[in-house]
Amino acid sequence: MSKGFLWFAQNNDKTNYVELSIKLAKSIKRFNRENKICVITDEKSKFENEAVDIVKVLKEDDSAEHTTK
Repeated sequence: MSKGFLWFAQNNDKTNYVELSIKLAKSIKRFNRENKICVITDEKSKFENEAVDIVKVLKEDDSAEHTTK
């Protein structure tokens, strides 16, 4: 088992959580290079970045019509 970080990032009309996630991942990797980073996102917010090791895309998004995510 490996150690790491995991969080959700789903953009909405007001906040770009993907951009914030990439900044957070780069900051984490600066001091924790050996730890893995996984971000769970929706189909609309899907992304790739070298600082994020794994991006999982939700198959169903129950919050798609919600303004708060």
